[in-house]
Amino acid sequence: MYALSLPGLTEWIIILFVIGIFWLVISTVVSIAKNTQMEMTHKLFWVIIVVIAPILGSIVYYVFNKNLSSKS
Repeated sequence: MYALSLPGLTEWIIILFVIGIFWLVISTVVSIAKNTQMEMTHKLFWVIIVVIAPILGSIVYYVFNKNLSSKS
């Protein structure tokens, strides 16, 4: 029989990593939704990219978004 115990250091690191990924995805999707310079099709594209590849998609979105907003 297994006894329930408090999570160890490894489990806490995994939990914090997963929470961080959720926060990153949610903040990126909110940023995409609030962006008034983008067309709806571009917004949909970015949301799909962020959902499929959360870390890479978010980083790429913020890099491209910063480059696009500095040009305008």
